[in-house]
Amino acid sequence: LSDLLLGLRPEAFERARLGDGVKLEVRAVEALGADAFVHGDVQLSGGMVKLIVRVDGRAAPARGEVLPLAVHENEAHAFHPGTGERLA
Repeated sequence: LSDLLLGLRPEAFERARLGDGVKLEVRAVEALGADAFVHGDVQLSGGMVKLIVRVDGRAAPARGEVLPLAVHENEAHAFHPGTGERLA
């Protein structure tokens, strides 16, 4: 299998050090008290990808900011692109 779909929950991300990780351009922030959901876009080799990331609501980024992100690799889920069956 050469292609797969990768599923990541909003809590599978954490802020990376500036200059590390992928760069999320913040489009909107949903402030929910202790948590905030950040909606944005990340440029990957396959094109632009929309993401939703959960962050600490007390330190949420502003719209237009670029948020460096790292992924908790053990929280990634792989799916078959044709059937949607979970692979890992």
